[in-house]
Amino acid sequence: MDLGELKRQVAASVHDPHMQTISEALIEQFIDESIDDLKSKGWLLPLEEDVSITLAANTYRYVVPPGFAYIRSLYMEDTDGDFSIPIPYHNWKPRYDMVTLPVFESFGFEYQNSEQALGDAAARTRVSQQFRLPFADHVKRVSLPLRKEGSPSDNLALTIQTDSSGSPSGTNVSAGAATAVDGSGLKTVLTDPDSWTNFDFETAAGAVLSADTFYHLVLARSAAVDADAYYAWGIDVDGSYIGGAMALHNGTSWQTATGSDALFRLHSPTRATAVIRFNKRFWSPMGYIGRNIKIVGQRRPPKYTKDSDTVMDGFIGYLRERSVTKALFYMATVPIDGSDPDLLNRQLAVINQRMVLANARANEAERMLASHPAEFRVKPNSRNVPGR
Repeated sequence: MDLGELKRQVAASVHDPHMQTISEALIEQFIDESIDDLKSKGWLLPLEEDVSITLAANTYRYVVPPGFAYIRSLYMEDTDGDFSIPIPYHNWKPRYDMVTLPVFESFGFEYQNSEQALGDAAARTRVSQQFRLPFADHVKRVSLPLRKEGSPSDNLALTIQTDSSGSPSGTNVSAGAATAVDGSGLKTVLTDPDSWTNFDFETAAGAVLSADTFYHLVLARSAAVDADAYYAWGIDVDGSYIGGAMALHNGTSWQTATGSDALFRLHSPTRATAVIRFNKRFWSPMGYIGRNIKIVGQRRPPKYTKDSDTVMDGFIGYLRERSVTKALFYMATVPIDGSDPDLLNRQLAVINQRMVLANARANEAERMLASHPAEFRVKPNSRNVPGR
């Protein structure tokens, strides 16, 4: 069934097949609201979606398939081409050969939806991004998505500072000052792949970080603020990063930019092993290079924008019942004419009938939701949910 057919069924169920009392746009809104109701209850599609990827050399993070809310299991391909080898949960991390400066912590380009100016005004003399690692490590390089505005000719300096009540303390960690970068060499747009700029730390071991400790990446320019020549750092304004928040320095104090996070990558010195935590967009299995991995899990109910969009099986009935309920309640609140007592009584009778039907359809929708297998709902303590 596609979206257009679902809308026609909803309209027919409320005796408005030509969508004259309730517009097509309003019915589509009721369907969207019904999908939001499902998401708020932790409801996932009652069918297991599976996709497969191929493990590649020097690749340590793989994008979680779009829309996946719960990864139930991972299976590795055997020599016969069958996915018969389950990957235990504790092996959902990488095993790889020695490489140079692997990325071990990333809040990357796929999150970017805005930018933060730096050095254009007194309110933004410095910008910082808080982060925390679940393990101790060394940072040899930090990569940031940066661009220039105008023609700045000064340098950019990056430090890793300790935390003081949620803000940068002003004290660098051991070997925590990176080599300055010439700002004039930056790209002019953040969409350029080369806009990711590397800041390298001078010592062989790099900056030393402890486990489960808050730190801050602090970026500053060497020249005075200039509204015509400054820099911008790619950010996310949806609050997606769970390890900390961005902050701005106004020359006197730090101000947290609630809901905003600056993008970054942390690179380790050459190492043979690493632990990469499961986060919102990435997962990392242990397997063999060249083998295929099959991902099995459930997806959140998607929203539909075109009449030709296929409504996935498993929640068509709920969407129809819930949308009909919303439509009936809407029709029951349509203004009535009280000038004619007989007409008023007839209208009130129709309204009462619609309310009875609306409550019945609401109960049916809730019954369908209650019968949905609990195993397809996100468990509050599950570690297989992206973001936990």
